[in-house]
Amino acid sequence: MRVFGLGVVLVAVLTGELGLAAIYTVAAITGSSEILVDTTAQTVVVEHVAPGDLPGANARLGGTQVVMNDAIGAPIGSFLAGAGAGIALGVPALLFALAALVIRRLPIAAPIRKVRTGPVMTGRRTDVAVGVRYLTDHPVLDRVAVANAASNLGSAAFFAVFVLFVVDALDLPTATYGWFLAAVALGGLAGSLAASRIIAALGHAATFKAVALGAIAVFGVASATSSATVVAVALALLGAGALVSNIATRVLRQTLVPSALLGRVTATMALVALSATPIGAMLGGVTAELAGVRAAGVVAAAAHVAAVLLLVPVTADAIAAAHADEQGTASGLDGQTDALPSTSGAGGSRLHA
Repeated sequence: MRVFGLGVVLVAVLTGELGLAAIYTVAAITGSSEILVDTTAQTVVVEHVAPGDLPGANARLGGTQVVMNDAIGAPIGSFLAGAGAGIALGVPALLFALAALVIRRLPIAAPIRKVRTGPVMTGRRTDVAVGVRYLTDHPVLDRVAVANAASNLGSAAFFAVFVLFVVDALDLPTATYGWFLAAVALGGLAGSLAASRIIAALGHAATFKAVALGAIAVFGVASATSSATVVAVALALLGAGALVSNIATRVLRQTLVPSALLGRVTATMALVALSATPIGAMLGGVTAELAGVRAAGVVAAAAHVAAVLLLVPVTADAIAAAHADEQGTASGLDGQTDALPSTSGAGGSRLHA
């Protein structure tokens, strides 16, 4: 899909027929493909990794994504963009095509864990509704999803105007903007290396709250200081915390959600979290216009305060109870591959607003 999308834009550029309609269409195609790939990657891990190894496996997957997307991909992308539109579009299209060929040659390993097939697919609308209902009925994951949305809103508000923050608040040239993004990527890499140990030491509930509290401090410090070094260190810590929280979310979802619904719930949680990003970016821009770029950091900190409050009911006991409910549902479904997993096993009687 991404090869096709980039190919369409490339042809339009070479023929001088590029318009906004083509750009928006390709953006939609590539964005949808990204969600599809991420959802599949997170879902397939459950079939091939033992439960106790999920934190480490997700950490390695997340670390690889950080390195390839941010530490390596971003600088290469900047170089290609400077080389011209044809090269900037053609090289990624070729790389996506090469990736597709490599994936086709990967051996298909047999799952090491029993996977319940769950309900027979009845139609896109019904399948989506089942995933949404499962998430909204869940006593833990619903809170985590909304808290992630609040965090995304705050981060988007800050980073939407961050280049202006670098120039105006830190009084640095625009070229230094990339170095701060590199600090975030390096922090994310460090977070991936420590994630499994942090989650094991703190547990999921405390990890979520610690990361959100740390983000409050990071955005508060960043909005108040004029030191580029302090900002770079703060952003590295932010990147580390975000990666740890992301991995904790993946592992918790993989262990709480029945395998038959994991893809749908993963996609639904991504929709909730990512939907807040454009809202946050708009809020950051308006705030910077009215009160200055430093005020965007205050908005980001406030959004993470909201995330902490949303996470208050997410405790170790609540997670343990959700695990117990899921195990009970799993026992009831063994051998019933065409039965719909009951949402009552996810705490359907404890719906959160």
